[in-house]
Amino acid sequence: MIIFIIEKTKKLVSQYTTYAQHLFKKVVTNIVWVLFFACIAYPATAQQYKVGDIEILHPWTRETPRGIKVGSGYLYIINHSNLPDRLVSVSTKGVQTTEIHSMAVVNDIMKMEKMHHGIEIPGNGEITLKPGGDHIMFMGLSKPFKLGEKISAKLTFEKAGTIDVDFSVNAIAGKTSAKSVHHH
Repeated sequence: MIIFIIEKTKKLVSQYTTYAQHLFKKVVTNIVWVLFFACIAYPATAQQYKVGDIEILHPWTRETPRGIKVGSGYLYIINHSNLPDRLVSVSTKGVQTTEIHSMAVVNDIMKMEKMHHGIEIPGNGEITLKPGGDHIMFMGLSKPFKLGEKISAKLTFEKAGTIDVDFSVNAIAGKTSAKSVHHH
């Protein structure tokens, strides 16, 4: 009787082990497919541009309320060269003036000013233009930036040259903090 029970138990364990292995393979296969499709879809939604040794990632701005004639642009720039380069100018369709601005706190007062010589991207370095810091200033908007739109701009680098990019227009509250709101 004990031998019969042992044999039955072995058979059941073997069947459940095979079934568990089958389920595990299905789960792993499904995970691999999900990751594969996520990797394919991600580049289609990511905003990435390259000119020379310069890589520009995710240019974005905020939607602007009706009647407001200024906006700010943000992005991430990577320099893959050993030598520094410089973002020297930005021009934007539908915008009277586009400038590169620095932001600093001086005597407890937030101060913003045009960077007349552009902004340097160190060799093998990176910079982030972000709310509350250095940014691109759009002044004299011909119409408000609307959520979901793309704002076309030309970025000119001292060494890498000029490239067309699109700034995605995000919601006002999407990436805002109280510190990053400023007025001209």
